[in-house]
Amino acid sequence: MPFSGSHTAGIWSAPVRRLWSSRMRWRGSGGRLGKKIAHPVLSTKTHKMRYYPKGKRYFSTKLELLQFRLELKLLQCPHCGSVGCLISHGFLWGYADDSSNVVVRGRRFYCSNRFRKRGCGRTFSVFFADILIGFVVRTETIWRFLLALLNRHSRKAAWEHAAPGFSLTSGYRLWKAFAASQFRIRTLCLGKRGPPQTTACEPLLQLIEHLRALFPTDDALAEFQWHFQTPLFGM
Repeated sequence: MPFSGSHTAGIWSAPVRRLWSSRMRWRGSGGRLGKKIAHPVLSTKTHKMRYYPKGKRYFSTKLELLQFRLELKLLQCPHCGSVGCLISHGFLWGYADDSSNVVVRGRRFYCSNRFRKRGCGRTFSVFFADILIGFVVRTETIWRFLLALLNRHSRKAAWEHAAPGFSLTSGYRLWKAFAASQFRIRTLCLGKRGPPQTTACEPLLQLIEHLRALFPTDDALAEFQWHFQTPLFGM
């Protein structure tokens, strides 16, 4: 820069030096504002904006998801915290658990960094509450399986009753995933209310009783994911 040396410091006035420095920093950043520079429109100190919680991942109805989409420009990116850069980025498709039909499991959103936007260029996904990430089986099917176990059925008989169209291996795999996540599930449930009185001796059956008392619905696992906004198996 022409004023960086001591022999030219006296030629340029202080306002000119500040203006030239700001222009060079702007060019060096590719025409984009850095993260440390507050945007005059999107600054949280000057405007009260409605930020969506960073941990929001599950929605109970299509109407709730539609409301989320309508407020995209007022919501905060869960990765970088930018506001006004989120756009829809397509659907999440998958097979239904009772047929070979392809259904919508959720939506994907993109934090745009195109056309000099301040986004991070990353995506994030949201799901319906009855979706298990990484599994075709829905939460309602697994809940029927767990209730059958609570009624003293064997794991084989309980799975054949809850999901007759799936292999027995899938039932054992889901049971192992539930057993591996029992500590995290129990901790979340205890934060809401204490365990109920039960005659079950096994810890996993006691956890199923706790879930049934906490969410007395036909699909307690979907209610669990929606209420705590966390995957059932912690993925």
